[in-house]
Amino acid sequence: MREVSKEDSTSGVALAGLEKKFSLDPAILGPNSAATLELGGAADADVVSAIVGNQPFPARANGIIDLTHISLTASGGRPVAFQGGGVTLGFSFSAGVTAGAGVFDQAQDAIAALGLGETPGLDLTIGAAPNSRYALLRTGYQASGSVSGSHPIGTVGSFTFGATGAASGLSAVLHRFPNTAGADTVLLDTVRSWKLPRHIRAADAIEPATWIVAEANGSLAVNLGASLGYNFNFVRQAKALGLSGDIGLKIDAAATATFGFEVSGRYLVVVGRESDAAASQKLRLRLFKLSRNGMQFGLNLKVVVTGVDTLTPNSVDDFVKAVFGVHGAQIVNALGQIEKWTDPKQSVGQLVAGLTNDRALALLKTVTGVDPQTAFDAAWGKLLEAIKLYRGLPAKVSSELLGILNKLDAPATATFQDALTRLGSSDAAAQKEALSGILNTAGITTSPIGTLLGALADKGLLNLLDRLPDVRQVANTALSILNGGVIAKLQDLIDNQLDLNQVIRVVQQTDFNKLDSFLVGRLSAFFDKTLGFADLNDVKNTIHMVVGKRQEIYDKARTALNSRYGLDIAAKWQRSSSSTAVVDVEFDLSDASAQQLFQDVVEATDSALDRLFTNRLPSVHLNAAVISHELTRKTTLDLSLPHFDFRSQSVTDALANVTAEDDQGRLLLYDARGSNTVSVRNKFRSGVTMTIAAVVSRTGAGALPDLRIHSTDGTTWSYQLLFSKANLKRKELDAITRPFILQYMSGQFTQGTTLSAWYDQLDSTSEGILKNGPEVIGDTCAALEVTLPGDTLGAWALPVTNVSSAAQNMSLAIQRALKNYVPWFYLNDIGKLKNLASSAPLLAWASIPDAVGFDGSNFSASGGHDVFWDHVDVTLRKAAALHPGTAANLRTRLPGLRVRLEEAVLDSTVQFYRDDQARNILVSATSQFGDTLLESLLRFESQILEKAASALKDIQAFLAVAGTSPTQAVHRLADFAADITTAFNKLTGNNVFADLVSFRAVAQMVFAEASRALNSSLAVQPRAMLTLDILNPAPPRQFQLASFLNGALPASDDIAVAQRLVSV
Repeated sequence: MREVSKEDSTSGVALAGLEKKFSLDPAILGPNSAATLELGGAADADVVSAIVGNQPFPARANGIIDLTHISLTASGGRPVAFQGGGVTLGFSFSAGVTAGAGVFDQAQDAIAALGLGETPGLDLTIGAAPNSRYALLRTGYQASGSVSGSHPIGTVGSFTFGATGAASGLSAVLHRFPNTAGADTVLLDTVRSWKLPRHIRAADAIEPATWIVAEANGSLAVNLGASLGYNFNFVRQAKALGLSGDIGLKIDAAATATFGFEVSGRYLVVVGRESDAAASQKLRLRLFKLSRNGMQFGLNLKVVVTGVDTLTPNSVDDFVKAVFGVHGAQIVNALGQIEKWTDPKQSVGQLVAGLTNDRALALLKTVTGVDPQTAFDAAWGKLLEAIKLYRGLPAKVSSELLGILNKLDAPATATFQDALTRLGSSDAAAQKEALSGILNTAGITTSPIGTLLGALADKGLLNLLDRLPDVRQVANTALSILNGGVIAKLQDLIDNQLDLNQVIRVVQQTDFNKLDSFLVGRLSAFFDKTLGFADLNDVKNTIHMVVGKRQEIYDKARTALNSRYGLDIAAKWQRSSSSTAVVDVEFDLSDASAQQLFQDVVEATDSALDRLFTNRLPSVHLNAAVISHELTRKTTLDLSLPHFDFRSQSVTDALANVTAEDDQGRLLLYDARGSNTVSVRNKFRSGVTMTIAAVVSRTGAGALPDLRIHSTDGTTWSYQLLFSKANLKRKELDAITRPFILQYMSGQFTQGTTLSAWYDQLDSTSEGILKNGPEVIGDTCAALEVTLPGDTLGAWALPVTNVSSAAQNMSLAIQRALKNYVPWFYLNDIGKLKNLASSAPLLAWASIPDAVGFDGSNFSASGGHDVFWDHVDVTLRKAAALHPGTAANLRTRLPGLRVRLEEAVLDSTVQFYRDDQARNILVSATSQFGDTLLESLLRFESQILEKAASALKDIQAFLAVAGTSPTQAVHRLADFAADITTAFNKLTGNNVFADLVSFRAVAQMVFAEASRALNSSLAVQPRAMLTLDILNPAPPRQFQLASFLNGALPASDDIAVAQRLVSV
C-alpha cells in the first residue's frame, strides 16, 4: 500500500462522475424516503481510492479516520425516513449530510466518537480476531411529530420528563471488521445494518460483529419482585436470666414484595450481534442510563409496592422461630456462651438458656463427631472454632449461610465449594474473573452463591467487583465452615429437634416426653417458667397467636416498604452510571420463544420487560445489570416486638395486645391501648433497642448471657415530614422543598445543571400531562424523610464527662429542629398568614435565636447549668421577641413567605410580610393576645428541653449499674418520648395550633437531632429522600389529599408525575 503524502491527505477529492451507492433496508423506510446513501465526499484521497478499489482502509498514525472524512448523503434529493412505531423519523448528520462515517483501530475511539458526553460500558472486542478495526456510521434522528406509547426507536416508552418537541437523538451503527477487509464491503455491511432497534426481528437483520446504537429520552416501566427479610429485635426482662432476647437478628420473612418501578431519563439502546460467526443467531440487548442535563438521578421515578405475599401461610417460619428463640442464628449465638463452660460438671444452663449438661454433651458429640465423655476439650474446641468462624461473617451473610447449608445436595455442595474456592483466590485477577463469571451466570440471584453474595452486597452485587478483599474473606470463611461441617450438622439438629411443629403435634403426655429437652428448655426460658404437659395449650395458643400476627405485619410492611425500598431503589438508580448497563440480555433467536420475547421487548409492548425478568427461558440469558441484579435482591425491614417485663406481665398477655404499625419505614409491634401518651411510651420501648445494645456494649454483656446482639448494622431511625396541597404552584413548591434539598441533596445539582432547572422540568412535565398551565404543579403530596443509622440513638448511652455542657448542646440542636419544622407544618396552609394576630407569635418564636441563656440584651449558647432561658419572665420574653437578632432571623424568612402568598393569590396579604414589616410583626407578637400564644410556644419548647436534660442526667446515672441499666435506659427514654407527646398535646390543645396534629414525627425528630448533638464525634451523614407525587385530577381520582397527612398513600394510577430525590 502506497504511503499518502501530507498534501494528498488534506487536499480533498472531487467525486464528480463517481457514483457509489449503498442500499438501505427497504422494509423499514418511510413514505418518499431515499432508498440509498451515496458517498458524498471524502477529505482523503487514499480513503476514496480504497473505497473505489474495495481495498483495505488506509492506516493512520493515530489509528483514526474520523467522521468528517467520510460523508454519506441521501440519493435522489430526498431525505432518508424510517418508520418507527407509527411515526416517521428523518436523519441528519450536518448541513446537507445524512450521516458521517469513520474508521478506528481501537474500539474505545469508536465509542468516544459517538459523542455522548460519557462513555457507555460497551465492549466491542468480545470474540474479536487480532488486528480488527471498527467502522462507525453516525447520524441523528428527529421524529416528524409528537409520540405516545412506545418510543419510535423501540425498547423504551415515550414519556419524557421535562421534554419539549418531538423525539430526537443519536442513531449509529458500529461494525467490527478484519483490517484486510475491503473498504467498499465494510461500508456496504455497515449501511445495510443501519436501522432502529425495533426493526430487528432476526439475527441476520444486521451483519455479524455489528451493534445498532440509538439514543432516546424515554421511560422504563417494569413490575418486579424482591424477597423480604427482617432485622429482628425482641428484648424482654426475664426473672432468671435478666435481660433476654435478640437485637439485630437477620431473618427471612418468607414473603415476596411485588412492586412497580418506572423511571424516565436519557437512555442508550444497543442491539449487538457480537459474534463474527455468520451462523450465530444470538443478539445482545443492552440499555444504558445516560445523564440528563447533568442529572444522574431518575426522573419521574415511581416505586409503588403493590403487595406482600407470604410463602408459608399458617406455618412456622423464621419469624415465628425467632419470637420463641429457636431460630438457627439464635441457637448458634447462644451456644457461643459455652466458651465459659470449661468443666462438664458445671451447670451449662446458667450460660445457655434451656440447655442441660446431658443434652449439651450429646449435642457436642452429634455436631462435632467427637465424644466429649472421653475428649471434652477437643469437642468443646471444635464447636467453638466453628462458631467463631460463623460469627466472623457479616450478620446478613451468616444468616443466609445457615439457610443455605441444609438445602444443598451433593452436586450443589460441590458447585458451591467450587465457587467459594474461586472467589477466595489470592490472585486478584483470577478472583475478579471468577466473580464476573458468577454474576453473569443464569439464575445467579437465586443460587446459593448468589444468595450469599447478595447478603454481602449492601451497595449492590455489581459493587462487589470493587470489594474483592471483602469477597475473598467471606468466601474463605464460608468455605471453612462448609468443609468443617459442624455448623451444617448443628443447623440440621435445630431443624429437626427444635422444630416448633413438634410442639403443635403433641397430644398426650407421652408425646410431650419425647420432645427434645433443649426445645422444652428454650420454651421454658421464653415463658420464664418450667413448662410441663399441663402448660401445653397455653404454649400452642401463643404459637398460633404469633402466626396470626404475621399477616398483620405483612399488611403494614407494604406501607413501610414504600418508604424504605423506595429510598433504596432511588439511591441505587442514582449511583448507577453509563459504565454499567441497566438491562443486559442475550437472546438466542434460533429458539422461537426467545425470538418472540426479543421482538416484544424491542417494540416495547406491554409487560414485555415484566416477562423478560420473571419468565426465565433457557435461550434468554440475563447478564449482570442494574435492574436484574440490583433492584430485585432481598430487602430488609426493621421489625421490633414489645419490650416487656415477665415480672409484671405474662408473655401471652404481652403479645395478645400488640398491634403492628409502620413507623417511618420500620415495623413496630406494641400495645397501642390507652391514652396517646401511654401509646407513645409503649412504642418507644419497642423502638429503641439500639440504646440497649449501646449500653450493653459499654457495661459488658457477660452478665446477660441470654441477650444476643447479632448486629447493629442496617437498623435505622427516621422521621418524616408530610405536606399536601391542592393546585400547588411552582414557586410555592420551590419555597417548601428547596431548603431541604440544599441541606441534604445539593450534590445532585453540581454537574452542569441547577436545582432551578429541575423545577422547570417538573413544571413543564406536569403541564404537558395535566394541561394545568405554566407555573402550576397541581395537586401534590410531598414527603421529606430523614434517616439515621439506628445506633445513633446509642449516643444516649455514651459516658459524658460534663453532663450540663452536653445537655446545653443537645438543647441548641432541639431548638433548631423545632423552629425549622413546627412552622413548616403550621404553614401547610399558607392562608393562615392572613391572620397576622395568630401567625405573628409563631414567626417571632421561630426567629428567636437558639440560646440557653438571655439577660435581656445578649443571648448565650453556653455557660451556667440551664438548658433554656427564663421565658416565664414577661419582660425577658418581650425583649427576646423584639431583639435585633430575632428581627434579622425573621427577615430571612419573609421572602419565602411572600412567594407562597403570591402563589396562593393572597396579594392583599403580601404587604404585611414585607421586610420593612418585620418590626410590626414582632410588636404584634408581644401584644396581649400575641404574648399568650408566644408564651405557649416557649413553654412547649422549654418543657421538651428540660425533659431532655433530665433524661440525659438519669441515663448517665444508670450507666453505673451494669445489670439493670439497659432496661432502665429504655424506660427512661420511653418516658421522655411520653413527655414530648404530653407537651405537644398541650400545645395543640390551643385552637390556633390544632392543625399541628399532622406533625406526627415530632418525637422521632427530637430524638434524632438530640442524639446527633450528644455525639459530635460520630460522623453520621443522614440519608434523606424527597418524594413528590403529583396527582391526576379528582374526579376520577379517588385519593383525598387530606388522607396523605394521616399516612395513606396514593395508588399508582392516581399519580401523574412522581419524583424521588435521595442523598447518596
